[in-house]
Amino acid sequence: MRGQQISGVGAHLLDPGGSNGVFYDGESHYYIDGAVEMTGQLNVLRYDVATRVHEGVTVG
Repeated sequence: MRGQQISGVGAHLLDPGGSNGVFYDGESHYYIDGAVEMTGQLNVLRYDVATRVHEGVTVG
């Protein structure tokens, strides 16, 4: 996947578990599924400055 540009691909296609949330590829990229109108879920990537940790949060 490195070096490829992905546009308009649902995160569920990249996540081995098929999640429609936030997916981290294990290297350097976060993919946030934006199909809110289809899933009813709003996905947000949160960063904690104290712990320096990214976390995917799903609302809905």
